[in-house]
Amino acid sequence: MARLELLPGAASELHSLNQTSNFVKTEDHLVFSFFMRAQQTPKSMQRTKNKKILLVGWDAADWQHITPMLDAGELPMLNRLIEEGVMGNLATLQPVLSPMLWNSIATGKTADKHGIHGFVEPNDTGDGVRPSTSTSRTTKAIWNIFNQVGMRSNVVGWWASYPAEPINGNIVTNLFNAIGRNQDNKPVVGKFVIHPESRALELGDFKIDIRELTTEDIKPFVPKLGKIDQTKDRRLATLAKVLSDCASYHAVTTHLMETQPWDFTAVYLDAIDHFCHAFMQYHPPRMPNTSEEDFEIYQQVIRSAYQFHDMTLQRLVDLAGPDCIVMLVSDHGFQSGRGRPLVTPLEPAGPAMWHRNYGVFLISGPGIKRDHRLYGASIIDVTPTLLHAAGLSVGEDMDGRVLLDAFIDPTPANTIASWDLVEGDSGMHPRGANVLAAVPQVEQDQLVKQFAALGYIDNPTDNHKKAAKDAAMELRYNLARVFYSTNRYDEAFAIFLELVRAVPWEDRFWKSFSYCAFELGHYAQALQTIRQLYPNWEKMPLFSKLISAQCLMHLGEREQADELITQMLAAQPRLANLIVTLGQTLVNRGRLQEAEAAFRRAIEIDADYPQAYEGLAGIHLRRGRNDEAIDASLTAVTLLYRLPKAHFYLALALERSGEFERAVEAYERLLKFNSPRFQYLAHRRLAEVYRTRLGNNSAADFHMTIR
Repeated sequence: MARLELLPGAASELHSLNQTSNFVKTEDHLVFSFFMRAQQTPKSMQRTKNKKILLVGWDAADWQHITPMLDAGELPMLNRLIEEGVMGNLATLQPVLSPMLWNSIATGKTADKHGIHGFVEPNDTGDGVRPSTSTSRTTKAIWNIFNQVGMRSNVVGWWASYPAEPINGNIVTNLFNAIGRNQDNKPVVGKFVIHPESRALELGDFKIDIRELTTEDIKPFVPKLGKIDQTKDRRLATLAKVLSDCASYHAVTTHLMETQPWDFTAVYLDAIDHFCHAFMQYHPPRMPNTSEEDFEIYQQVIRSAYQFHDMTLQRLVDLAGPDCIVMLVSDHGFQSGRGRPLVTPLEPAGPAMWHRNYGVFLISGPGIKRDHRLYGASIIDVTPTLLHAAGLSVGEDMDGRVLLDAFIDPTPANTIASWDLVEGDSGMHPRGANVLAAVPQVEQDQLVKQFAALGYIDNPTDNHKKAAKDAAMELRYNLARVFYSTNRYDEAFAIFLELVRAVPWEDRFWKSFSYCAFELGHYAQALQTIRQLYPNWEKMPLFSKLISAQCLMHLGEREQADELITQMLAAQPRLANLIVTLGQTLVNRGRLQEAEAAFRRAIEIDADYPQAYEGLAGIHLRRGRNDEAIDASLTAVTLLYRLPKAHFYLALALERSGEFERAVEAYERLLKFNSPRFQYLAHRRLAEVYRTRLGNNSAADFHMTIR
């Protein structure tokens, strides 16, 4: 037996290295050897009468990675669900940070409403930090709503599900991967890691220790692992940890699905995101800063990660049965190919720059269309859509919408004011209850250290009060970014101002402050801030250069602005968002031909970038090409539904084309976004169309009264 060191000081007896693949053909699908542990549990109990729903979360899953593998026949389960259901992109929210996003998925609300604003938060005494907790969530998750109507749920691995809520069913929290074993090889499960606590040892036994993995388990990911000198290269240990955690969550999920009655099962797997952060730089094609040796050894990891997830998905779907609605989602995508950054910023959440703005959406089952493509979905649409599928009302305070186009019979959704106002047992912890008081800090520190190792947070210092203060500041910063991304610039500016006054040496706070100042029309202040941040023009980031050029234009310094624009055009950046902003700047200067070329160049780089189509729609409108403006606007809003300017362009183009009824519908949709920039314009255009085109004076008078 060969000994393979996977972690320093923790040797594992593994099978000897050989050249035989460890993929095994079993019942026409592939399984790993250790994966069989999750398959050998008793038969499923009798199904409940309620319609079942299975929600599977794959952090960072991306169609750009999946599609080539589908074409090669390497993901049979995904291919089957696509043929039997509805697929599409799933737009993320800003900032692209998993704890915030997965709670938006579970609540249908943006982070300012659900209360989870980052990876860690100060503990109750303010002398340390802990992972963001379920007690910080200020609204009901979907399993809390299901609890109130008598449905039984399994929730596994979800972000910020710790401490486990006492729902009707089972919760295995995001601290499950911190479970260890004692000298008798029994799981050591901390308080609130699992609900019900009486099942902690039983479910904790499904935690797969890294030392249980064999060479044959790892070899499909790294076929040439024999070339690795593990005394110097720790990457194999990283891979083994991610794999064992993923297998653990899958094993406990299948056990619950087989042995417990359930109506709703939600399982979150973060492995694709972790695999990508650790190994995407080695994925084909080889990046210029990746050595040939590293590329040769690690190029297979991402592909095998998706194959492994496809196997887990098949097992989950088989257990769920044919009468279950299955939804697969990811919170964002992950950069690949030429979109991969060469440098990751050394700042909290810097690795998030690898994230793409589109994840995956897939739904299949009774009442769902077959082999259909859906457009314009967002992560905040998941909970409203699942509530509708379950025959329940959708909260009017939810920011998302029901994706009716996914249903064979798209019956309009019923609504209630808010599920938070509905009395009854939701399974949430009582507000103000200090349920974590009895939990040792050391148990929470394990997950905090994992976040730091991944680069999502700074390493907590020995100064615990400082760590708590830093965490509180980071939560405020993330909240400001939520406000900024949803065009609530006044609220964002107030927080950015608070932060730059408190921590004037933090450049990223000043940068955000300058961008927000620009959006509010404080051009001199924005320009001065950027120049103080980057006195050397050559070292100034391109986006700051673009903001500077736009500020100069608004301040009347047009020649200098044009000079900067010309320099940036010559630089030809490869980032679609920068090129689109450059195009918008060219529009403001009246250089429409160059602006159109910029928008088309952005589309060549990223065909799914909605703001590029929005920019084209504006160009077409200015040039009187209404049909082309309609097409470009529709493309933009199908890629990203919550895009107020694109909806305005669409409505205006329809109005100019004489399609007045459709124009009214488009203006009404625009009003639902509550965008301060377009509210007044939409009401005025509606008043004009109703009065002069549709002869409805009462409707026109109503819209004229709205300010």
